Amino acid sequence: MRENSNLKRDVTFVDSKISSIQRWFPYLEGFAEDFVTNSIDHLKLTPEFIYEPFSGSGTVPIFAAKEGIVCHYDEVNPFMVSLTETKRLVLSLNKKRKELVAANLREILVNYQAKIKKSLPDKTLDDTYKNTFSPSIYFYEDTYQDVLKSKTFLDQQEGIESQLLNIAMCEALLPSSLLKRAGDIRYRKKPNEINQITNFIERTERNIKNIIEDIENIFDFETDFGDISLSYNSKHFKEDLVGKVDFTFTSPPYLNGTNYIRNTKLELWFTGKLKSKKDLNFFRQEVITSGINDVTAVKKEILIPFIEEKLNDKSLWYDRRIPKMIRDYFFDMKIVFENVYSYTLKGGYFCIDIGDSIYGGIHIPTDKIFIEILKELQFKIEEVIILRKRKSKDGSPLEQLLIICKK
Repeated sequence: MRENSNLKRDVTFVDSKISSIQRWFPYLEGFAEDFVTNSIDHLKLTPEFIYEPFSGSGTVPIFAAKEGIVCHYDEVNPFMVSLTETKRLVLSLNKKRKELVAANLREILVNYQAKIKKSLPDKTLDDTYKNTFSPSIYFYEDTYQDVLKSKTFLDQQEGIESQLLNIAMCEALLPSSLLKRAGDIRYRKKPNEINQITNFIERTERNIKNIIEDIENIFDFETDFGDISLSYNSKHFKEDLVGKVDFTFTSPPYLNGTNYIRNTKLELWFTGKLKSKKDLNFFRQEVITSGINDVTAVKKEILIPFIEEKLNDKSLWYDRRIPKMIRDYFFDMKIVFENVYSYTLKGGYFCIDIGDSIYGGIHIPTDKIFIEILKELQFKIEEVIILRKRKSKDGSPLEQLLIICKK
């Protein structure tokens, strides 16, 4: 195991927050595109078919599109899929079409605030909010009305301009709400957190301007786009991928309690993907079990190396759901690894960006457990690279690593 300074900075979304296109919706769990590029360079590969089991905001499929590489990606979260597909669509446009989109967005900006204010609140969106979130209140009333009116205005737009306006509005939802992202999203508590609440309409305007600027910066961008396909769940086996993939690159959900669906519940609601509480339950069942709220009654049997004895000792855990969450997590991830093995051609690589965890003072060596599962599936572990040092909430040392294996 060793450190690699060339890969360190690229493992977070720091650079992508200010880079073209990726800044449209900065994703806390995302990584920079250079991380993919540098990993490929490190392995001296020229991939022809890339697979990404947990696409998130779409870094890997966007990279593949730019490079003209065939790619298949999976993503349970429909908002993140729409974000990825909109970015891909923009990149695919020729210069003349990009110029027209930029001009149309500028037209939308003319008297933008007045257009929103005179729109009627969207009744359907209001109803689905009550059905999904009631009795919780996530916005000040005047902001909530601006959001409902913005949805009405959005639905009057057409084409890719509508898709881009949707992204601009979705990015503005959380910063304009009573919630904030701190790992998982939570209510703002401190005065300085409440003072950071932004104006929804003004933030949307700023986002539209950023999108226009980024589109203008890629007017002359042209490439032979690779064939990009998608499906929604990497736990589901895809026969048509068997033996085709030569490079899989992913950062799967961490076993850290983060709920990746609930963290985008406002965006999913705004885009019509959450219409009632049962919709949240559906997504909870589909995702990899990685948080307490993802735990279901479904029995999943798997022996976990290194920590099996501790998992069986109920006295060690402050919440009885934690051992089941851990077991379910590795059960789900093994299914994904089995699928990746089937998809990977002989000599193909599988790269996993992952970190370890601590619960109630008990260390969960996720990387080591992954390695044992991968070996069991006949993957050969080529290299384990330390990407960065981390700390748990209690200050205990943790690591983020890149596991490189080969079929």
